[in-house]
Amino acid sequence: AALPRGSGGSARGALVAALEARLQAICAACPDFLLATVLEGMVGELARPCAQDDLAAAAAALALAAPDASEGFRLGLKALKGCAAEGTEQFFARLHRMTVAEVRAFRQL
Repeated sequence: AALPRGSGGSARGALVAALEARLQAICAACPDFLLATVLEGMVGELARPCAQDDLAAAAAALALAAPDASEGFRLGLKALKGCAAEGTEQFFARLHRMTVAEVRAFRQL
């Protein structure tokens, strides 16, 4: 399901479908101290090979479902948006450095 960098529309559609399935599987009951690891496993694996513009497009498409989505889906979407904005490696490095209090704040944003 990995996209080559800078790929176009149909590949983005496949990315959105794969990410949607992953985001639906994220459990909001995940303990704060494990959240970075869970999000990296669920989102990072698909996000790493993708260009940031592909991630931003996927996040925009998935955000349309966010108002009715589960808390876990919304947490995954936050991670995807972070990957699109900062770069996947940078976002997850920052998330792993967060204290438990910072992770709780991240959940609330």
